[in-house]
Amino acid sequence: MERFRIFHLSDLHLADIANRLNLISSGLDIWSGGWRYLASVLGLDERGSVSLGKPSTFDGHLAQRLTYLLQSLVNEAKRERVASAILITGDLAATGLESDMQAARRYITGAGPVAEGYRTWPGLTTHGVPLLFMPGNHDRYQRLFMPGSTEFENQFGNDWSFGQGIWKMGGKMRYALLEGVKERLAFLACDLTLDPNDEDLLLADWPGKGKVYPDSLQSMRDFTELVRDHFSPSVILWVTHFPPFFANLDDNLRLLDAEFLVQAAEDLAIDVVFSGHTHEFGPNNGIKTGQVNWITVGTACCVERDDLPGLLVVDLVVENGRLLHNQCIVRPVSVDSGLFIP
Repeated sequence: MERFRIFHLSDLHLADIANRLNLISSGLDIWSGGWRYLASVLGLDERGSVSLGKPSTFDGHLAQRLTYLLQSLVNEAKRERVASAILITGDLAATGLESDMQAARRYITGAGPVAEGYRTWPGLTTHGVPLLFMPGNHDRYQRLFMPGSTEFENQFGNDWSFGQGIWKMGGKMRYALLEGVKERLAFLACDLTLDPNDEDLLLADWPGKGKVYPDSLQSMRDFTELVRDHFSPSVILWVTHFPPFFANLDDNLRLLDAEFLVQAAEDLAIDVVFSGHTHEFGPNNGIKTGQVNWITVGTACCVERDDLPGLLVVDLVVENGRLLHNQCIVRPVSVDSGLFIP
């Protein structure tokens, strides 16, 4: 038996200006009774600058704590001689605009302050373990939430690895291998953000939804079989930004045609599917259908509404290329305190 450890986080929403008010979402909140956003619009609180359609709700101090917390957790795994990786399931940036994606790149690499008013701290690439990340819906935002930005690739490369060669290309898929002493994990990531040329979409779908497109799903099926053929035995882990189901998930955040993703994962006996997007974690972070473990993490450093910033430490015990499912252990950790949450 061999143990692997995944530090799973998501939805950092980094930007060139921390806590930047977004007039569009604020207006929606005012409509539903969010009086404090009206105060923001009128300049009656201490939120940051105001922008039309460029939300930013990350907390720079939490982002800094996250960096050092991850380093501590990685060092602990090294002392225990456990192969580990950092996995970010999308929404690195608040938008797919160049200035915000550059902020995300600075945070990842430690090349400079992530936003105005903060000093430089070590990037996640300096922690000495594989760093795997992918785009989410925010990373694809163009002006006024329209999907389709390609700035993520401009900053991090078509393989999403900015030259480090961690993700490999495979059509619409990206894959990465995490090697242990005798066992191996295979991560397969697929971008399920909206296609701006999809004529079936409504304007209201743009801000928060994803979609399981037939060609993307077929790529996931085909590439899973390919990885199994070439890298057997491996435990197969799928990575998406959007969870196909989540308790009490707002309809505006759902994954369209999610049932096809669920069916494919069950058909292919995928061991674990990692996702983010919900900004919530706790009792909903481990759902199981068939043999598939669906693991969803909340936001890592946002402070919008009732968000509870945290990450998940996921231990996977593997034997002879098979995940021992009773040894898939998910532990939430508070970024604010650095303590495990019961």
